[in-house]
Amino acid sequence: MTELLKLSKTGNKKPYLTFYLKNDTTILFKWDGFLDVDNIIKAHETSLDLIRKHQATRLIEDVTDFSGPFSKANDWFVNTYTPSIIKLGVKKTAVVLNDNFFTQLSVNDLKENPEFKKMGLLYRVFNSVKDAEDWFEES
Repeated sequence: MTELLKLSKTGNKKPYLTFYLKNDTTILFKWDGFLDVDNIIKAHETSLDLIRKHQATRLIEDVTDFSGPFSKANDWFVNTYTPSIIKLGVKKTAVVLNDNFFTQLSVNDLKENPEFKKMGLLYRVFNSVKDAEDWFEES
């Protein structure tokens, strides 16, 4: 696994997100800490360049160390981010979820959004990165 990029909030040395290239086709987003919607959107915008550069077709968002809601960003995910990653060739996205109620609620709101479901992106929730990787290998 190769570290690609770390993002930190202004004035903070600890990164809130580290991107890793897991293999030739998978980028792992490793989130850490409480984030607001603006930083979540900014990070995903940054990911587009990494997806393009590495021709990633699979994404894993590890939110086990993340806290906070991001439902307010879900419209942006549906209308902007998901169409963009599909155009770049992403076929599968896995989310490794924690037990934070607000994070779970935000993920489920996105997963159940009818417009999101129509897009055809395979999107599943897991308890571990290993489970997500196993799902990627199934097809």
